[in-house]
Amino acid sequence: FVVPCIAQQIALSDDFEEGVLATHWSFDNQPFETGTIDIGGGLVDGTMRLEVTALSDFWGGFALRTERTFAATEANPLTFQVTRVSDEGVGISRSGAWIMNSDRSQYIFASQNAGEGGWQYNRRIGQEGDNATGTGANIDAFDALDEDFGSHDIRLVANGSTVEIYLDDQLGAEVDFPLTEGIVFGFGAYARSVDDDAVASFDNVEIKSDLETGLPCATLSATSTAS
Repeated sequence: FVVPCIAQQIALSDDFEEGVLATHWSFDNQPFETGTIDIGGGLVDGTMRLEVTALSDFWGGFALRTERTFAATEANPLTFQVTRVSDEGVGISRSGAWIMNSDRSQYIFASQNAGEGGWQYNRRIGQEGDNATGTGANIDAFDALDEDFGSHDIRLVANGSTVEIYLDDQLGAEVDFPLTEGIVFGFGAYARSVDDDAVASFDNVEIKSDLETGLPCATLSATSTAS
């Protein structure tokens, strides 16, 4: 029988080295909850730096999100990876990666929540177990990194029914997320309350899908021997 070959197709990549923001990004100023903010930052030393000063409670912030949408299935899973280079927030803040639909009525936000529990995820899909806002569900596997605000690779792998959340190649959680089309990715920073600041830098974004090439990788045959 034939074993099909799987090829990884890179749909988008960005290392932010060009000095101008590429057209495949747009700004998403929707707060995580209701807070209003002042926005700062920009392209700094080959990274995208997001600076948020909270003007009102709670969890104002912003993100960069993909202009185009993507599809994911079990046969052709979709991977988003971004390096969260640093989190230099003051007070209670969070920074992390989004997978969502176009109006963010469905999403998973995987983030490091500084001051309120460390690495967590929030989910909104309209099903039991949602925790759309507030403190997220703790990712136990990442507990040792809860106070490490340095460089970490966040990876989200979607297959049309679930999303796997990885940090530095370690699987932390697999979360229900039944979205197959119209998928948008992003990364953002959010500050909880007045006098809190969120400051986070991101780099090395890559989105890729696993596709069957239609070509065989190997042909295997069953053999038998008799004595």
